Order: sequence, then C-alpha cells, then structure tokens
Amino acid sequence: MEITRFLMGNGLFSSLFLLLTPLVFVVVFFFTKKYSRSAKNLPPGPPPWPIIGNLHQIGESPQVSMAIFAQQHGPLISLHLGTQLLVVASSPEAAAGILKTQDRFLSSRAIPNAYDHAYSSFYFIWSTNCGEHWKSLRTLCRNDMFSVKALQAQSRLRQEKLDQMLGFLRGKKNQVVNIGDVVFTTMFNTMSQVIFAKDFLGYGDEHGTVGGLKWKLSTLLKYVTRPNISDFYPIFRRFDLQGLRKENFKNTQEVYSFWEGMVEERRAKMKSSKMVIEEEEEKLFLDRTDTTSSTIEWTMAELLKNKEAMSKVRQELKYNTNSNITHEFEFSKLPYLNACIKETLRLHPPAPFLIPRRAVETCEVMNYTIPQNTQIFINVWAIARDPRVWEDPLSYKPERFLGLNLDFKGQDFEYIPFGAGRRMCPGLPSGIKSVQSILASLIHEFDWVLPNDEDPSKLDMKEKFGMNNGRDSPNIVMEITHFLMGNGLFSSLFLLLTPLVVVVFFIIKKYSGSAKNLPPGPPPWPIIGNIHQIGESPQVSMAMFAQQYGPLISLHLGTQLLVVASSPEAAIGILKSHDHLLSCRSIPDAIDHGLAPFFFVWSTDCGQHWKSLRTLSRNEMFSVKALQAQSGLRHKKVDQMLGFLHGKKGQVVNIGDLVFTTTFNTLSNVFFGKDFLDFGDEHGIAGGLKEKLNTLLAYGVRPNISDFFPIFKRWDLQGLRKRHMKGMREVFSIWEHLIDERRAKYSSSMTVVEDKDKSFLDRLLESGFTNDQINICAIDLFIAGTDTTSSTVEWAMAELLKNKEAMNKLQEELKHKSDSNMITESHLSKFPYLNACIKETLRLHPPAPLLIPRHASETCEVMNYTIPQNTKIFVNVWTIGRDPKIWEDPLSFKPERFLGSSLDFKGQDFEFIPFGAGRRMCPGTQYGIKSVQSILASLIHQFDWVLPNDDDPTKLDMNEKFGVTLQREKPLQLIVKDSK
Repeated sequence: MEITRFLMGNGLFSSLFLLLTPLVFVVVFFFTKKYSRSAKNLPPGPPPWPIIGNLHQIGESPQVSMAIFAQQHGPLISLHLGTQLLVVASSPEAAAGILKTQDRFLSSRAIPNAYDHAYSSFYFIWSTNCGEHWKSLRTLCRNDMFSVKALQAQSRLRQEKLDQMLGFLRGKKNQVVNIGDVVFTTMFNTMSQVIFAKDFLGYGDEHGTVGGLKWKLSTLLKYVTRPNISDFYPIFRRFDLQGLRKENFKNTQEVYSFWEGMVEERRAKMKSSKMVIEEEEEKLFLDRTDTTSSTIEWTMAELLKNKEAMSKVRQELKYNTNSNITHEFEFSKLPYLNACIKETLRLHPPAPFLIPRRAVETCEVMNYTIPQNTQIFINVWAIARDPRVWEDPLSYKPERFLGLNLDFKGQDFEYIPFGAGRRMCPGLPSGIKSVQSILASLIHEFDWVLPNDEDPSKLDMKEKFGMNNGRDSPNIVMEITHFLMGNGLFSSLFLLLTPLVVVVFFIIKKYSGSAKNLPPGPPPWPIIGNIHQIGESPQVSMAMFAQQYGPLISLHLGTQLLVVASSPEAAIGILKSHDHLLSCRSIPDAIDHGLAPFFFVWSTDCGQHWKSLRTLSRNEMFSVKALQAQSGLRHKKVDQMLGFLHGKKGQVVNIGDLVFTTTFNTLSNVFFGKDFLDFGDEHGIAGGLKEKLNTLLAYGVRPNISDFFPIFKRWDLQGLRKRHMKGMREVFSIWEHLIDERRAKYSSSMTVVEDKDKSFLDRLLESGFTNDQINICAIDLFIAGTDTTSSTVEWAMAELLKNKEAMNKLQEELKHKSDSNMITESHLSKFPYLNACIKETLRLHPPAPLLIPRHASETCEVMNYTIPQNTKIFVNVWTIGRDPKIWEDPLSFKPERFLGSSLDFKGQDFEFIPFGAGRRMCPGTQYGIKSVQSILASLIHQFDWVLPNDDDPTKLDMNEKFGVTLQREKPLQLIVKDSK
C-alpha cells in the first residue's frame, strides 16, 4: 500500500504537491537538510515522508504503533520524527544491547525542549549526562532516601499515611472513589513528609493546597510528551516556536512557590543551591507519585476484571496476615500479591518507553549503526506483550510469576518495567513497598464494586499514552494533529497551502456522503481522511484500530467511507444478517472498464449474469460429480509435479512457482483441455503469462486516486484503467484462438462432442457466452484458483518447516495411513492431522486477509451502527483468525487445536471464515482444498525439504506481503531431497 506513491503520483494530488513544492523546499527542506544527518546501516523502519518523516504514523498510542513497526521491520527499528532520528528497541536482545552492552554510550537523556530552560542543568532524572552533579544526587538519594536503612526508618511514616488513607475511605463507604486520586494523595504526602515534614494535599481537596498543586504537577508532566516542533526539528530549538519552554518555566516557578518559603528557611542553615533543591523536589514528587498511583490503579482494574485473581489475593491476605492491618514485614508471606503486582507491571509498565535516551557517541547495536545524538526508546510495553517471550501475553495471569525467578531489578531483559543499567529507577525499592502496602490494604480492608452495578468483566482497559502509562480519559496526550496545525512553522505552511486545498475541499465535500451513527474509528484528516494511517499491511493497521475502537470501525479513504469488521459478531452482521444488502462487490476503478459487466468474482451485483455463471461453475466445475470426474486429472498433474521434483533432487526449488504451475495447468485443462505452463519455464508461454496475471491481480490493491475520490473516476487520472484493459487484452491473446477454434467447431453441424469429453469452455459456448465473457471468466477462475492454492501450500510448508514437531507428526501420519508411496484423493479422509495443518495455515494466513471488498447497495444497520449506501466493506478475517479472545495462543502454529473440533471453513463458523460466507463465498472452496490436500501431502510424503545453506528453519522469515491474496514477502525456496 504505497500511500506516498498515491499522494505524489499522477492525478490531482500531484498537482497540489507541485504547487506546494516551492514553498516547502525553500522554507524548510534546504534549510533543514544541513542539520539532518544520515548514516549507512541504520536499523530498518517504515519509509519516511519528505520533511515530516514518520510523524504521521505515530498515532495516539505510540507504543502500539511502534510494536506494529517492530512486527514488520524487526526488533530494532529507526524512525524519523521530522529531522530527529529515533531508534526503538522492542525485544529483550535489542534492550540488552542498549541498556547493558552499550550503556556507557547510550545513557544520556534526550531532554525535551520544553524542559531545556534555565533550570535544566540541575535535573536528576532528566540530567543530560551522567556527570558529577548526577552522581552526587544519585548517591545522596540512594543513601538518604532509598537505602535499606532509610526505608526502614520511613516505615512508620508510610504506615501513618496508609492509616490516614484507610480512615478517609471508611468515611466514604458506598460512595464513588477515584482510586488514582486517593493513591496519589497518599504517596504525595508521604514524599512531602520525607522532604519537608509536611502534608501538601488533602483527601477532600481534589486540587490540593493554594489553588491546584496536583493539577500543576500533572501539567508539568504532560510537557514531556506534548508534540513540540523544536524536538522534531532541532534547528528551531532556540526559537521556542510553540512557546512550550516559556509555559513550562512559568508553571515550574508556580509550583516552586508552594514550598519556596520552607526552602528559604532551611537554606539559611545549609549551603545547597536553591535551584538544585527545588528541581529535585519537583522531579521526585512527579516520579514517585504518578508511577505508584498508576500501577495501583491498573492493578485494581485488572483484579476487578479478573474475579478469580481477586479471590486468590483476598484468600492470601486473609490467611497469611496476623490482623486486619497489613504490615510491611508481612509482604514476604504474600507471593500471590507480589505476582499480581509483577503481572500488572508487565501489562502496564509505568513508562511504556522508559525515559528516552540519547547516543553520546556513534556505536553499534545488533550490527546496526546508532549515530551520535540519536534518540533511543525501549518499548517495554511491546517486549512484555511479545508472544515469543510470554505465553498468552494479553491475558492477566499472575500465576506465571509464581515460582519463577524473574524480577524487575534490571537483570532479566524480557521484564524491565523500571529499566536497567546506570539509568535504572533509583527509587524502585521504595516504590514497590508503597505499591505493596497500599494495594494490600485496599483489598484487605474493603470490597470494591463499579458504579451502577456495571459488569467488571467489561471494564474499559484502554490506555492513555503519556510519560506514565495511565488509564484512558477523554483528553489525548499525543496530539499530532495539534502539533501540525498548532503554533510554529507548520501552521505557516498550512496557511500557505490553504487556498489550494480549500478549492478542492469544497468541490469534493458535496460528493462525500455523511451519516450519523457511523461505527467508531480514528479521526480523519482533512481531504485525505485516514489514507496515511493504512500502512504497508492494512490488515495489521485495521487490527490495531479494532483494538482501540471496537470490532466494527469506520475509516475515510479520501471521501470513500470504509467499514471494517474484525470479530465473528461483526462478520455475521455483514455476511449473514444483511447479506442481501451488502453482497455487491466494490470494484476497483482500475478494472471498471468496458469488460467489467462480465466479471464473476468482481461482479458488482448478484444479477442474472452472475447467477448464470455461478450455477454453471457449481454444476460443471465444483459439484461433487464434477470433482470426482476431475480426480484423475488432478492426480495426473500432481504426478507431473513429482516427476519434475525427482529430477531436481539436491537443487533449490521455488515452492510457490511449483504449486502455481501445477494448479494452473489443472485448471487450464478443465477449462480449455490444455496445459499453458511448463515446470522448467518460469514465465510460461507467450512472453510471461504468470507475470501478466500477477500484474493484473496487483491492480486490485494498487492505490488509485479514483477509488479514494470517486468524483475523479471518469478521468482515470493515473491511467490505471487504461493499463489494466491493455494487460487484459494481452492475456486474452494467449488463448483466444482456442475459443475461436472451438466456436467454429460448434458452428459446424458435423461436430458432435461427447458430454463426458466437454470442457468448461464447451459449456460456456453452449450457453451462448461471447468471447469477452469467456475471457473474463477464464481470468477470474485462473487468478482465484491458482494464486490462493499456491500461497496456502507455500505458507503450510513454511509453517511445517519452522515447527519440526508438527512436520514429524504429519510425516508419521502419511507414512502409516497411506497404502502406497503415492498419495491419492481416496487417502485424504484418513489424514486428520494433514487437514488440521491446512486449517491452521488458513487461520494464520487466510488467502484473502480482508476477503474481497463489498459495498452496500442500500443503507442498513450492523451492530446498531449505520452503514450508508455505497460504503465499501471489508471483513478482516486475518484479525479474526488471530484474536486471543477466540483462539488460545493465537500466534502459534498448533494444528492440534482442530483435532476433534467440528470447526470448518464452509461459512457457518464465523470465527473461521478464510473463504468468506454467504452468497459471495468462494464457490471453488472444495476444489481448492482438494488441490491443497493432494499437493501438500505428496510434497511431504515423497521428499524431505531443507533450507538453502543449511539455514535454521526455526528462524525462517514469516513476513507477509499484502495483496488481494496474502503472499510471503520472500518466496519460499527449498532444497528437495529423498524422503528418509
């Protein structure tokens, strides 16, 4: 999905960008280019846009976006936020490379420009380097605040503050309490007593003393993640274009005023600088209170949502404590409580990226170059949800930590919620003690329920991104739109662009439909909608949107409304309940030319032509009788494939090409009675038939301005329709003479063809189909019948190679349950594990990840949301097949899940619909499955397979390449060997 090519390609937007180019390049590009640095061998990442880099791809939940990028590009990725290079680590190995191996080069802080004011040189947490000032403060804090001796001395104070909290709560019984606020107040007052011997907040006062201390501290914290043009374009740092540095400095001084009088009194007796004291007071308050309160809030939410875990904690507290009050010396007796805290920190780390670092020197991590001054994030949120590290990672299971020697002290890099290395949180022991004591007391002393008797199992667990990973609230911290449209350079650029955009905007607005009660979705940008958020793997992007907005979402691709279903319930609403209104095809503009009315797969509606073709294909190609009659032909083509492979032993074979040739020739014999491809010829006859068909298929997903802005359809601005029509005619020329010859024979009264010898072409001619109708039908069937089968076999082979145990089980089944060395279709019912492997492959790698798009012929309602007429509709079967709410351990290849299960792909079980459902379900499903079964079984039974260069199959690249069909990014090439 090359959105950049769409925006910058032929058509209206190219004109807009050309008009804007002189302004952008003069004002920004040449001015910033000298400051932006490039380096060879950077970690991989999504291609940056000119000027803005990857800013538009960050989204409201950056940790989620970067986790997706890591899935696509690897555990160490690079992004460009404006001209600022950012490297993100998303695996234990990458984290160890940064926090351990190269800690001395990568331990400086990347201080936000909003904090880079007169006081910045006195920071501790935000100290830019590990110099003398930082070392002195760290030693002082460790000795006087966080040492074992200091923590023991503070024990009574913590208990006193805890008692005050419990006293407040006893007076609030049966009333609604904000857990975060209660814990924040308790923690803040504990810290203020340690530093000043004075409380600053009251439980009955939401804002704190003297007009809003708590609110002001929260405001200071938000400056860390607030988008700032000076952070993205360091050349503008000195100008403070958005005024954030000035605002932050002003608010900092206002916060100091709360305790400045006490500092002055005490300062007369001491030599420390007032600035140093005040900076560290502020940072200790922010760090200790916010992280502790968010951790307890998340733990309470998880325990409420998981009734069994809450019951276990209560039982442990009841039987392992000596009184109604939980004391610190009893914590060692509470392993399940500690496991719950650890599990919360895994799922909801206080700082999802830790605190950003900066490279003081150029170095290497995982063989990639990290240039000097690169900003570095550790995505501990992604590491802790990685299914390769954690079993069932999205579920709250404290039991995983019981008896496990895994801790958060910075030695186990799969679990580092507080970081590691010299910059690891120094107040960790104090913070954990506070979490333990407050959480234990809240649960032990009281029962908790949601307001209005709401079901706790449906508790909203959405996150709000910020410096600390808080629970969701109406305000969005990471407002990229605000950044682009706010004060500063970009506002000027947008104002310069406005006259050009407004003309287009009002022209297209009258053509774009609007409706109330649409499914939720990410807010669209002006003009382009959500085009920029789709990415190279739309099924992945849409899965992430579904996590944020629900199982039925809406997107705007330009002015085209798109609705995506990502759950069985949403799929039922579209493919079953409203199938009669939502079964039309959304035909891409590139193939909407003079031949479009003759399509079968891409037929716009279920009219008479579609019904005739469906009836004919079902009766003559895909009926039980027809499939039995074709059995000998399929066996013959598999034999030819095996014969070719016997001659290639010890050589590298492209599995996709091999299966494509086999299935194409099988279909071409059914249709024309003739082979078209040779195993030894990569491109086929007449100058590249296979390549031409793949090119035609690619037009189905190629970005086209006419699809995003239908008002431009008539002009074919990118010329795709013209090119597709030309490509179709070239393919037709390969077999059109066969149609003419057969038609001529039918015109002769002397020619009689026996019914059993008739091909599908004969049936079409008998039914009065024209040459164009036959040509279109042939292309439809060849593309649908070959590409899906070859990709499924290729994915199945890759999964079996990667999972040795599954491969061994399948080889044993084929060896002991077949009557001979040759697998025939009569054997297939004896192979339950083979069929389970195929189903599991189709679950993980459905042939069409979004099915073939539909459009609404009338306005209707699905899941109580309005689907306006002409809406384009996708069903994301890729997401449904990987949903942890439906499938246990969904990202693992486990064929056993289908053994003994009645779950099938015939369109009745909506959690497993790789071929769709309803009237538009693939009519050739049974034909395709028989082909996959016989080809896969024969390949595994007849030969052994290894990767070239003795590569480790467990490390086989499983990256996907999006298209109408879901292909492997890298074709599967294997060495064929004799079966042992």
